[in-house]
Amino acid sequence: MGFPHCPKCRKNLVQQSPRHGWIEALLSIFSIYPFRCQLCTHRFLAFEWWWRRFVSYYGRREYVRIPVRFQLTFSGKQVSSEGTVVNLSRQGCMIETHAPIPYGELLWLRVHEPGGQPLFEIEAAVVRCIVEKSVGVEFVRIQESEMKRLERVIVNLCTGRHI
Repeated sequence: MGFPHCPKCRKNLVQQSPRHGWIEALLSIFSIYPFRCQLCTHRFLAFEWWWRRFVSYYGRREYVRIPVRFQLTFSGKQVSSEGTVVNLSRQGCMIETHAPIPYGELLWLRVHEPGGQPLFEIEAAVVRCIVEKSVGVEFVRIQESEMKRLERVIVNLCTGRHI
């Protein structure tokens, strides 16, 4: 038995979500936990066998980081360069680059397949963390058509289809 399906979009690309409040804490006694759909972002409660808690890892993140190797071009007020996306989620990504990017910088991103074909564009992403040559960004503005393209990429990555 795998994870539950999202009641909104019917996909099974869900991740257990952190509990909020005493009601959800109480429900966890009965093996009812909150989940977050990785595609449509719907948050819902569902039953999960208690023993699965010991064989699965649930971090504090509500969206799964998917390891990838995509080419990237980006620009902001203080920087314009290229890099590599090393992990991707619906809310953001981690970028490896040699360009110095300041914390809080607002970036425009274009993510490409390894062969150069564009996958999607992010209108605005904010730098949230910097670790050596890696920069974590949060997507703050993305056009609806580009969000659909990003969701398609995530579905393909999660289901094992080649992009």
